[in-house]
Amino acid sequence: MQTTIEETGEILVVAVPHRGPFNKIGDAFNRMGRLLEGMMADHADKMGPGIGIYYFNTTSRPEEEWESHAGVIWNGPTDNLPEGLEVVRISAGRRAVLHHYGPYDGIPDAWKKLHQEIVKERGESPAGGMCYEVYLNNPMNTPAEDLQTDLCQPIA
Repeated sequence: MQTTIEETGEILVVAVPHRGPFNKIGDAFNRMGRLLEGMMADHADKMGPGIGIYYFNTTSRPEEEWESHAGVIWNGPTDNLPEGLEVVRISAGRRAVLHHYGPYDGIPDAWKKLHQEIVKERGESPAGGMCYEVYLNNPMNTPAEDLQTDLCQPIA
């Protein structure tokens, strides 16, 4: 696993909010999936991969108050979204990306590696008050050892 630095444009996401431990965000993804079900016929081509957005509020708050969003990358109109879905915009800019292969339970260690590499080895600073994971395949029909996730940390 090697971290790369990329420049990216703004990313538009439709998502549901999640409050609580980050490892419980699956419940929010299930909610989001139910909300998007009715849109699949008309908008399937506008839905990109799943994305989890995690806000840096973990050091000053108990786990039950941590904030995140579970969503999909969206390439379509944002009017007439089902109630309960929110539009989230990830700003354009530089980001460090680590491609993780394998089960989701390996992601926390991959995040540690990414942060160690960008901060200690490259002298970069996290930016934006958040980080995100892009889920490149579906855990419902992909064996855990074949899952692929891009860990993305905006940097200054």
